[in-house]
Amino acid sequence: MHSCVGSEEADNNKWDLIYQGDFGTVFLDHNQHLLRTPRYGSNWGSLYTVNSSYIGQDSTHQPTSYFVLDPFMRLYYKFLGGNLSKNLEYCPSQEKIK
Repeated sequence: MHSCVGSEEADNNKWDLIYQGDFGTVFLDHNQHLLRTPRYGSNWGSLYTVNSSYIGQDSTHQPTSYFVLDPFMRLYYKFLGGNLSKNLEYCPSQEKIK
């Protein structure tokens, strides 16, 4: 018998997407930290998260928290979010696909 991951632990493995119109989409982790990436420099494209209170100080290489998604991806995540519930458990299959 296997154990399932409770809904609290499953929430730690997901990102919240906030559509910001023409600016793009913002990703938030389970602690409400924003996903960021520098636009220039040797770490260009490297992803990291920051607390929203640090955003004003985080200016090296002009990082951004706005990501452009394909319109289909926005619809897909909207569909997923509409079918999720906080009371559902996350329980992955233990069987291997042959």
